[in-house]
This record gives sequence, structure tokens and C-alpha cells, in this order.
Amino acid sequence: MLPFTPRRIAGVAAVWLLVTLFGAGLVVYGLGPLLEQRDQRHLLADYRVEIRQAANEAFGLPGVEEITDAPEPGDAVAIVEIPSIDFRQVVVEGVGPQQTRHGPGHVPGTAGPGQPGNSAIVGRQGAFGGPFSELDDLERGDEIVVTTVQGQSLYLVSDERKGTLSSAPAEDDAPAEAPADDEAVDPAADTITTVADDEPSADRDEGDDVPSVELADRLTIDEVYGPSRNDDRLTLITSGSSSPLSTNPAKVVVAQMETQPFEPTPQGGRSATHDGRDGDSSALATFVLAFFGYAAAGAAAVLLYRRTRPRSAYLMSAPLLVVATVLIAEAAARLLPAWF
Repeated sequence: MLPFTPRRIAGVAAVWLLVTLFGAGLVVYGLGPLLEQRDQRHLLADYRVEIRQAANEAFGLPGVEEITDAPEPGDAVAIVEIPSIDFRQVVVEGVGPQQTRHGPGHVPGTAGPGQPGNSAIVGRQGAFGGPFSELDDLERGDEIVVTTVQGQSLYLVSDERKGTLSSAPAEDDAPAEAPADDEAVDPAADTITTVADDEPSADRDEGDDVPSVELADRLTIDEVYGPSRNDDRLTLITSGSSSPLSTNPAKVVVAQMETQPFEPTPQGGRSATHDGRDGDSSALATFVLAFFGYAAAGAAAVLLYRRTRPRSAYLMSAPLLVVATVLIAEAAARLLPAWF
């Protein structure tokens, strides 16, 4: 039996750390998509029942039941479908890590999907299936169909940008001058200005007749999450980085509503942390406890392997290590930004 030397202990600890990171990553990126798909199936089944009930009320004798309460965090609020990238997801209320692990989250305080104003939705870029990982594949003019208990709404993609999110514009940034209605799109410019021609030009590409919104490479919170002034839009937001710890840059897709908006319903207020970039600090205690439990299970496994048969040691220690790894991964995912 080899003795425990400092070098040997350090080597075992390094290997153990790598195994732990690999196991946690396997839970988030391997098991996570399966969990997200399971949650989506349940959400879709339940929300379809709500849609049928709303349709029956709209066309039945009792009439339409008026919505008087804002949706609770985790409640399904819409089904978003994007045919061009074979995308269909149930959107839930809230943009915390506990909500976005189930699917894209509607930002509280922004307009409800299909309603007047700017409806902002945050989705994960990598973990738990990364439902918004293919936003880069969207092109101007692509259709986005949103279904709610009020009905269906059609949006057309008008712009896509990747830029740094900031709480306020830089001091040297002068306010943009409002563009004229007949102002053309300048491909070399950093922003795309509004095109409001009554008829599309003959030399435009397909989709160029979709009016575009002004969206700069340097983005502010108000531009992305704030109310829209002149149009009704859908704003899709996710991480623009491959790093799980990144809170910048952001990848943003804006689509303009082509159908008539539905009556607005009560929405919850949005705080400064409701942007999908923050984790859940309350998970820190769970993470610490899970880590110490994992360390204790590892120490017990080492003693078992030294004092019992390998098969017996494996049967007694493996389940504890697997459970501890899952708990660590779950807590770590809650600590990370909710949009990755």
C-alpha cells in the first residue's frame, strides 16, 4: 500500500477536482437538456389546456374571464415558434436561474407576449439545452409565431446585434437624431434606422421590406428591456459569450409585430436584477453544504477502498458521490448567470 506523501495527496486532489468538474458539467450539459425537455413537455401540455379553456370561454356562454393578476414566477405565459430554425419553446414568467432552466423566461414588467409594447424574453445560450443558442441563425424577415391564451401573434425579425449591456449610455454618446420616414438603410452604419416606405423597393432583398429598429452595438438596459415608443416588438436576449460566468456581451434579436396586439394584462414589476444576467445567491449555502458532503463522501470512499474489497467499496461509495455531484451541479447552475 503506497504511503500518503504531499506530492501524492496533491496529485489525487487535482485528479479529484477534475473529476468533480467533469461530473458537474455532465449533469448541466448532458442531463440538463433531458430535464429541460421533460419540463417543456409538461409545460406544453398544461398550457394547451389553458389555451383551450380560454378559447371555450371566448366562444362559449359564460364569456371571457378577465385576467386581473400578474403571472407568478414559473407560470407558462406563451408558446414561441420559429419555423426557420425549427424552434418551439414554452416561455415561463421570470428570468432567474430556476425559471430559465425550464425554458426561456419572460422579463417581468415588460409587455406580455402578443401585447402592446416591448415584450422581452431571456433564454439560455448553453446550459440546459441552450434553447437560444441558434439566435445567430435568424435572418431579417424570419417569422416568429407567439401563441398565448389571448390568441396568436406574428412577428418578423427586424434586427440582430451582439453588444455590451450597460445601465446607462456613455457620457460622450450624443442622443441619436430621429430618422426621417424615407431614410434608407446604410449597411456600413453601426445602427439600422427605421424604414417606413409604403411600398418595398424593387431592388431590396427578400425580408428588406420589414421595418428595422435602431439597435446599436453598445446597448443600454433601457434600449433592450425598456418600453418601445413607436412599435410593438418581441426582444429575444441571451449571452453573447461561450463562458458560463459571462454577463457581457449580450446577443439580442428584435422582431416587430405584424398583427394587431391583444389587450394588455397585468404584469409584474421589473427590478434592476431582472435581466437574466444574475445568479441566485441563495444557492451559495446549498453549494457549500453539497461540496462538504461530496468531500466527506470522497474521504469515505478512499478509506473503503483501502480497507475493503474494491467491489464493496464501489457499491457503497458510488451512489453517495453521484448524488453529491448532482447537488453540486444544481447549486452551481443556480449561482451562474441565468442566461447561459
